[in-house]
Amino acid sequence: MVVPAIYNYLDRVQNGLLTGLTGAQKKQDGEHYRWEGGETILLDTTGKILIRSFTAPYGINLYSLKISNQAVNDSCRISYKAATVLFILLLIMKKNSQPG
Repeated sequence: MVVPAIYNYLDRVQNGLLTGLTGAQKKQDGEHYRWEGGETILLDTTGKILIRSFTAPYGINLYSLKISNQAVNDSCRISYKAATVLFILLLIMKKNSQPG
C-alpha cells in the first residue's frame, strides 16, 4: 500500500478502504494529544480519494460498499457523493444511527 505522506492520521484498512485526516492541528490535552480540525476523507489502499469531507455515523459497514450512478433513498444505507461522478453506498448496521 502506498499512500502519500499528506495525512495527519490514517485508520486501519477495512475492505480495502480507510479513513484519513488531513490539514488538522495536533493539540495537547494534559498528557495526551488529539487532532483538531482538518478534513476526514475515505480512500482506498492505492491512495485514491473516494469521498471528501467523509462523516460516518456509528455502525457504518465499510464491507457493504456499493457504487451507483445515483443516490438511494433507503433507511439502511447512506449515500455519499464520490470524488468522481458516482455515488458510494454504505450500509448502516445500527438502525437507530442517523447520518450526521
